[in-house]
Amino acid sequence: MTEWVLVPVPTEDREAVFALVSKNQKGRGERIWPAPGEITNGNVIGDIVWQGVLEETEPWPVAALAQLADGRSLTAQRWTVAMDFCAKTPGERFGTSDIVENTDLALNEWRDACRKLTAHLRANYDGLPKWTREPYLGEDIWPLATASGRNLHQDPQVYFGMTEEQAKRWREVRGQI
Repeated sequence: MTEWVLVPVPTEDREAVFALVSKNQKGRGERIWPAPGEITNGNVIGDIVWQGVLEETEPWPVAALAQLADGRSLTAQRWTVAMDFCAKTPGERFGTSDIVENTDLALNEWRDACRKLTAHLRANYDGLPKWTREPYLGEDIWPLATASGRNLHQDPQVYFGMTEEQAKRWREVRGQI
């Protein structure tokens, strides 16, 4: 049975995408469109937004991840803790509260690490991927994907997660976590 996901498609490409899906589904001997119950579970809008966040979050070079993992500053140490947690389940999103509940970080410690990360990156790292869109154009991409709960239609907190590629590179640096 087909597992369905929602993917935003530009209006001008809708018919071409539908034709492709229809052809492929017919070839598998399955329905060409999901039944209503197959797509109503969960936070559909939040899932689509989160997938977009993951797609635009470029992974860091392994050397930069190693530098972060070996960092002596509190900011680097706290981010390393959160990175270890998020790397266990790439693609998932975790609220600030989840990071605090599942690590040894206190709420104020994690918030402080987030507030200080941009300055820490500017002062200590070269060669990080940069944002190519506003409002962050030219700024370093953080090592975790981030989104506001407001944009995800979830609780009003910041959400964090790690792409598959970033998790692979992080495990290369950290070993088993």
